[in-house]
Amino acid sequence: MVIGENELDIKNCRGQSYDNASNMSGVYSGLQARIKGACPYAIFVPCAAHSLNLSDTRWAARHEACSSLSQNWTELLKALNSFVENPIENSKTKCESTGLIKKMNRLEMCILVSFWNDILERFNSTSKKLQTIEIDLTIVINLYTSLINYVTDLRNTFSHYEKLAMEKSEIKEYKVVRKKKRKIPYDESCQGDTSFEARESFKINTYFVIIDSLLSELRKRKSCYDDINTMFGFFSNMIDLPVIEVRKKATKLQSQYPEDLDGSFINECIHFHGYLKSLPGIVSPKSILELCKIIEDHNIADVYPYVDIALRMYLCCPVSILQLNGHLVF
Repeated sequence: MVIGENELDIKNCRGQSYDNASNMSGVYSGLQARIKGACPYAIFVPCAAHSLNLSDTRWAARHEACSSLSQNWTELLKALNSFVENPIENSKTKCESTGLIKKMNRLEMCILVSFWNDILERFNSTSKKLQTIEIDLTIVINLYTSLINYVTDLRNTFSHYEKLAMEKSEIKEYKVVRKKKRKIPYDESCQGDTSFEARESFKINTYFVIIDSLLSELRKRKSCYDDINTMFGFFSNMIDLPVIEVRKKATKLQSQYPEDLDGSFINECIHFHGYLKSLPGIVSPKSILELCKIIEDHNIADVYPYVDIALRMYLCCPVSILQLNGHLVF
């Protein structure tokens, strides 16, 4: 085994990261579970670079295709019509072109293209950031939260995409949906029911379903990072916390790692909290790495040895296997 060959002690492992494949991340028989069986302190963190891929296709490829379709809508329709009208074109190409034209000549299709173009652009940009080597768990959680907020806000923008699609496609009506017959009182008219029901059906059964599905997947993936951040995350905003809260969170973290953090760790955290506040012009550090840099630049690791250990442990919890080339962290 590689670990044995390099004379590494698995008991010193404090972080492990893999993609979401069940043989790696499975909670019962996956590799992460086997590692935790040998060392309960080896926290598993799903690879953020892979976690945001909600399908087998990279976001970049999907965004490029959707963007091209959205930006060249009219030109693509003209190209497809030219295939259909070309007398020397083969029947298979004509049939496929006719089918695509039929799909594109629907208001619903144009709405979805504009809608997905915006979503994929944001997901693609976020995914690229999650693949950088400088990223840490705090930034990962913030990025996931921002995507959740972004997708949530899209629930109120259906009219925007509807207007955009009508202008682009020059189609004003939805596809008629089959509706159940109902008795109509003598003083009512059924005129206008079809258009309203088609719009609301698409909005509720397609548009909202997509948003709810995305939110569900994003929240599920974010929860994996929230668990570990609950233990270590207070370092990120320590300077803004009251002393009683610093003591509470430090006590909880020390209880999770009694072999790594001495009882004096709690007192150290309170002292370090005061040290940060004493620095002239100090602002709340944006990352754990910045806190580590303060300790190193000020040469105070001997004053706060267990704070230094806790920060390095947190940094040893990888957020991406791209950072580690697939290796464990010790």
